[in-house]
Amino acid sequence: MSTPADMDAVNWKLTMRKKFVDMIISLCPMTDPTLSWCCFVDKIPSCDFTKLFERLLLDNGVPAESVHSDLYDKIIFDENDSVKFDDDDDVCFFIRQTGYWSNPSLYMSFLSFIFNRNKVLAKKIFQSTEFNFASCIRSDLVTHDDFETILAYDVALGSDIFRNKRYDNLHNICSGGIISVAQINKLKKLVSVYGPDIMLWTSNNSVGSSYTNVNLYLRFGYIMDINSGQKMDETLDFLINSCPLALKQSVDIRSEKVNAYTIVLERCDSAADARHQMILHNVFQYFYLADLYTIYNGKGQTFQDLVGESGNTLVLGYLEKKFDIRIPNTSG
Repeated sequence: MSTPADMDAVNWKLTMRKKFVDMIISLCPMTDPTLSWCCFVDKIPSCDFTKLFERLLLDNGVPAESVHSDLYDKIIFDENDSVKFDDDDDVCFFIRQTGYWSNPSLYMSFLSFIFNRNKVLAKKIFQSTEFNFASCIRSDLVTHDDFETILAYDVALGSDIFRNKRYDNLHNICSGGIISVAQINKLKKLVSVYGPDIMLWTSNNSVGSSYTNVNLYLRFGYIMDINSGQKMDETLDFLINSCPLALKQSVDIRSEKVNAYTIVLERCDSAADARHQMILHNVFQYFYLADLYTIYNGKGQTFQDLVGESGNTLVLGYLEKKFDIRIPNTSG
C-alpha cells in the first residue's frame, strides 16, 4: 500500500514530467497550448536536454550541488511505472518522444542526454520492453550514422539490444524476400563490432526464427533475383561468408534437420542455370566430407542419403567431384 510520502513522490515526479514536456514544447514557435503533443514533436529543433533538465530541477527547488544526483532520474524514466500512451496521461517525456521518424534530430539528442546523464538508467531504458531500439537495424528510415550511434551506445552500456530474445529484428530482415542495401550495410557494421558469431544468434520466438540469419535468407529470400539495384549477390556473399558456422546450424522441422545445405539441395537443382551453380559453390565450399555422413532425420539418413534420394544431379555431381566419391542416385 502506498504511503502519503510515496504518493507525494509520485505526484512530484508526474508534475516534473509535465513541466519538462512543457519546457520542450515551449521551444516550438507559435505554440498553441490547446494542441496535442504530436502536433509539436516534428517542429521542435534539436536542443540541449542536459541544460533543460538542470534548469527544471533548479527552478523547482533542487540545490545546485544536487542536480546531477541520480535521485531525480526517475523523472526521466522509472521502470516501475505503468506505461500509458494516452495523450492525456502525464507519462515521462521519453515515452512521448519514442517516434524517431517524427523528429530524428530531437530523438537522437534525447538519447545522447540519457546516455550521458546516467549509464545505469540508459541501460535499463535500452533493455526495456517499451523501447525496442534494436529496430533501428531494420528500418531504412533510421540513417546509418544514427544506427552507428545507437550501436556505440549499446556497446558502451553492455545492453546487447540486438540479441534481445523479445525482439526478432534480425529474423524479420532475413526472412523477407529482399534485404535492402541500407539493412545489409547495418548488418555488416553489426558484425564488424560484435564479431561474426552474432550471425549465429536467433531470437527463438518461433520455429521460423530458429533458422540462422543466412539460412532464413537462403530459404525465403529472392536469391535467384539478378536485380543489380538490390545488390542481391553482395548480400548473399556477405551472409554466406561472414559466419560459415551459421550454414551448418540447423533447426528440427518435422523431425528433420534443416540447414543451408538442405535448403540449397531443395532450391538449386539446375545444372544449366549459372545462378544455381553460383549459390551451390558459395555455400558448399564450407561443406566437408564428415558433413556428408551427418544424420539428418529420424530414419537415420545421412546427407549423402538425402542427396541420392533427391535426384538433384547438380548437388550430387558437385559433391562427387569435390570428394572424389560415387553417390548412388536412389531417386527412382
